Amino acid sequence: MKRGAVTIAIFLLIGAVVNVALAWGLAFSIRYDSRTDGPTKRVGVGLSAPDAPCWAFLRLERFGSVGISARSRTVIDILALAPGFEYSPDLVPPSWSRLLTRPTDSSTQARRTFEDARGWPSLTLSCAYISVVGVPGFRVVDGIEVRAHPDPGRATMRSISLPLRPIWSGFLLNTALYAALAWLCMRGMVCVRELMRKEGGRCPACGYPMGQSPICSECGREWAVRRATLPSSQTRPSPSPPP
Repeated sequence: MKRGAVTIAIFLLIGAVVNVALAWGLAFSIRYDSRTDGPTKRVGVGLSAPDAPCWAFLRLERFGSVGISARSRTVIDILALAPGFEYSPDLVPPSWSRLLTRPTDSSTQARRTFEDARGWPSLTLSCAYISVVGVPGFRVVDGIEVRAHPDPGRATMRSISLPLRPIWSGFLLNTALYAALAWLCMRGMVCVRELMRKEGGRCPACGYPMGQSPICSECGREWAVRRATLPSSQTRPSPSPPP
């Protein structure tokens, strides 16, 4: 029982490492762009709440990635928004988003936030870029900044940061999936090795030659040994010579 628990813990750890490594690899390899007809898919725009203060946001998606660009809005800002930026229950920030918390900025100091989530097949980790409208620069929240883009206006699109904030539902799901795949790969290699040893007349467990004995004299494991059979013509008793 204890051995089985240790084995499960080891494979879950392997799954978690693969999970984080994949999310960070996606952060390095896949960047967003502003084109709506390119590899970045523009899902839609909307408001995070039906009344102010709230966030006006744009959701972008790429393979293994979701980006949400948002700006805090007051009552006056909402009235001045272009058509399309309206609250809809069908398009709201996801459960892991920071946009579910209403902004506390004043009307003279709006805030920009860009959330970046990575992971496959489910989103696993996220970070955010936060800046003040009209003020150069930004800060990375829940992430390790690896490369900053020199243009502050394009910082959230071109900077590279390793996300650290777990999206627990996706993190647990991906970890279990990768742990199961690691176990299947390991088990598959063990089965192939045992089959090759058995076909060679060796103990599938330790590789010691077994001969015709069903029990390995080295490790004591019992296996079904396939004994070689002679052709029927050789198994018949030879006829007695004529007198």
